[in-house]
Amino acid sequence: SLPPQSRSRQVGVTALKAFATFHQITLPQAIDSLENSYGLGHTQRRNLPTDEEILTCYDRIPNPAWRAVYGLMATYGLRNHEVFFCDRTNLGCPAQEDRITVLETTKTGLHDVWPFYPEWVDRFSLRQVQLPAINTDLHTTTLQRGGQQVSIQFKRYDIPFSPYDLRHAWARSEEHTS
Repeated sequence: SLPPQSRSRQVGVTALKAFATFHQITLPQAIDSLENSYGLGHTQRRNLPTDEEILTCYDRIPNPAWRAVYGLMATYGLRNHEVFFCDRTNLGCPAQEDRITVLETTKTGLHDVWPFYPEWVDRFSLRQVQLPAINTDLHTTTLQRGGQQVSIQFKRYDIPFSPYDLRHAWARSEEHTS
């Protein structure tokens, strides 16, 4: 029932195969055809928010903790889950240029990130933020679950674009100045 040629179908087939392997169930060969050919050929162009739209939406978020998540994602181009798995102790250290470090437990591993717009660190009050209290114990949750919490909040606050669009907008901005 998942849409053909979609990421959700690809994940569903992968999960079904893992379940079957774990329980030693033989699946029909045709199961691979359900996965279709999700990939680059089926991606759609993103309608990325402008810098002005990013600033406007930030101001609409009433909860300071979720506003901090949004601000970190917009300023540093972080993935949904990376917000909860980064070291922000260098924020406010002039010699470190407001660098943050994404921890090794994330999808891409340990790496440093600098703000694309350094002025957004102050605009979004990122030096002393309190993030939402979500479960980050990877023994009892997953990175994906943390990311889902962010997506849920974007919908709750009527943000007209996806959290990942902030990452792409950050990358787009960085490309135009390189």
